Amino acid sequence: MSGSPISMEPLADERDFSCAFWFMLLCLLVCLLQIALLWGMFWEYGLDPLKTPVYLIGWHSVLALVLFFWAWYRGRNRPSPCLNGFYYLLPLATGMMGFVGIIGVMLAFGLFWEYRKTATSFEEWYESLFPADFIHASMELMSRIESQGANANAALTPFMDILAYGTQEQKQTMIAKMSRHFKPAFAPVLREAVNNADNAVRVQAATAISHVENSFMRRTMAFEQQLEHHPEDMELVLTVARHYDDFAFTGLLDPVREGENRQKAIAGYRACLAGRPGDHGIAIALGRTLVRSGALEEAAEFFEATLRHGEATHPMVLWAMETLFKLKRFDQLAALSQHHRKLFLGDEDWMVRIRDTVDLWSGWYNGDGLHHVPIFQFFSVPERTSLVKAGKVLEYKEGETIVRQGETGDSFYLIVSGMVVVTLDTPGQGSMEVARLGEGNYFGEMSLLTGAKRNANCLALTEKCRLLEISIQDFIPIIRGKPDILTALATDMAQRQLKTEAKTKVQFVDMDSQNLAQWAARIEAQIQTHLAVS
Repeated sequence: MSGSPISMEPLADERDFSCAFWFMLLCLLVCLLQIALLWGMFWEYGLDPLKTPVYLIGWHSVLALVLFFWAWYRGRNRPSPCLNGFYYLLPLATGMMGFVGIIGVMLAFGLFWEYRKTATSFEEWYESLFPADFIHASMELMSRIESQGANANAALTPFMDILAYGTQEQKQTMIAKMSRHFKPAFAPVLREAVNNADNAVRVQAATAISHVENSFMRRTMAFEQQLEHHPEDMELVLTVARHYDDFAFTGLLDPVREGENRQKAIAGYRACLAGRPGDHGIAIALGRTLVRSGALEEAAEFFEATLRHGEATHPMVLWAMETLFKLKRFDQLAALSQHHRKLFLGDEDWMVRIRDTVDLWSGWYNGDGLHHVPIFQFFSVPERTSLVKAGKVLEYKEGETIVRQGETGDSFYLIVSGMVVVTLDTPGQGSMEVARLGEGNYFGEMSLLTGAKRNANCLALTEKCRLLEISIQDFIPIIRGKPDILTALATDMAQRQLKTEAKTKVQFVDMDSQNLAQWAARIEAQIQTHLAVS
């Protein structure tokens, strides 16, 4: 971000004229004083050649300092004082060049006043890059996301799809809308857009990020000025802490600044919590920021102390579980889940999804939450329970490879949270994206059931992707000797494979029932052969 000492904000005509009049009057007055000092220096030199020049130079220095402190006082006590840059330039020119410098400032001001009428402000230039009159499907999608507030993270998939498959106009319109109504949840899309193959999209995304950073810095400086005058205002301290928190993990600012934002957010939350020890919202915000900043030991101590005092809420318990999982303290995680399991017995949709995870760690999980996953529909509740208890929970970061095409595999993966992108390496075409899988989907079952090598690459798409890994030793004993289950599994796998073949467009794929039955029969034969060997 770059800034100019000269304000280019559009002012009202009356204010413009008033500012210009008083500034020019000040320049004329200072210029006359400087000429008088210069005249006195040479005229009176003969009366006292040692004392007079030193005396008058002292007055010259005092005048420059008075002008500087006047400019500083204006900037500190007036919101957005007009021509503040010129008020700082005046003492500098006066101190260095006397009345000649003042004449130079007056000439520069005259040129500035003339050319500002035709100059393009940053806002106008930004408007030309991001026109407001484009109405497109992507803007309607964005409006729906805006209405979801902080829960917009889960709805970013359509925008990633627009970025990957949309037209240039769709991409630019989407970036324009995101820039105008920026939320931290939009940061991954802007980061992805900067690496887009289209030059115009890359430039627009970079400009949007610059605009976001510029807005952040303006708000930061305004908040810091308010804090200087009202350091005891806890509402203001909390607002500033949330401001730093919002921009602490976007990846749009440089790492040093984001690290500073995290520390300032933590310090602000601590100050607020000291003044409001019973505020659950502040406590959760502090704990969450500690976890996301990597201060896991500190976060674990904080959550333990908070929960010990009986301040257990759904978010507090979940973030405490997240901390213990990252620290690999699985015994403590199981104990915490057992102790607070009753908090998650409601029937709300979000609570039903979370309850499966809590029950898994508390030992109460019976696998019934997996009935909606196609590959688990064919098993009884006890069978699902045994699979889940035998499975291993794994966590991958964005961009990490989970399985690689061509490798052998003896396990498959169920997506507990996050998203996975599936790509296929094809001769002459490089890597091709064929699918994106979200929570409740699975992959890797072909290698597990048939012994075939991995037929695609699977990478974590989101910042955090959590998977349940089920191995061949736990899965095959359950399905051996159950032909109905084998047929159903083979049919489901055939449908998935046909869809993948159709997306790659390597060959024409007929999706009719006869072709599906042939593919399913071939896969079932491979499963039976593999089961016999296993």
